[in-house]
Amino acid sequence: MTKVISIKLIIFFLFFIPGVINSKGISCNFEEVYTNNEIQNGFFLLEGKNFRYEYNDDNLYTIVNNDRGTFIIQNYDKNLINSINDNVITAAMSVIYNDYPNIKEFYEFKKMKFILEKSQEHNFLKRMSVISNKLNLSIFFNNCENIEIDKKFFKERLVIDNL
Repeated sequence: MTKVISIKLIIFFLFFIPGVINSKGISCNFEEVYTNNEIQNGFFLLEGKNFRYEYNDDNLYTIVNNDRGTFIIQNYDKNLINSINDNVITAAMSVIYNDYPNIKEFYEFKKMKFILEKSQEHNFLKRMSVISNKLNLSIFFNNCENIEIDKKFFKERLVIDNL
């Protein structure tokens, strides 16, 4: 009888309390490959509804999504911050990442298609294809791992100021 109760408690904690299974965040490197063979690299962090998508190139930017909204931060000047809550791609990313770990294989937002491939190596995406009349690219997620992520990485203000 005690074993049955113990098993039921374990099942309850594993399947009915969402924070127990996914209490850690996900960290990945990404590689964007465009149809003109241009490639951009960076890193990606996801924890709950928060994400950070940061390009390695100082001439590009960082996208941060948190409970205050979605922001674009220029990498060459971290004080240049703009809200981009009406951007189709970032809104789509937010919806897709909020579905984690139950991400679907296909999403469509305002004539943009997002095709997703889950990884066999880690518990996240292997590839995201973005298809539209104006933009076609594939985003590959590499070296993904579950880690503890400090909340400061999801702030739109310069992270180094918070150290």
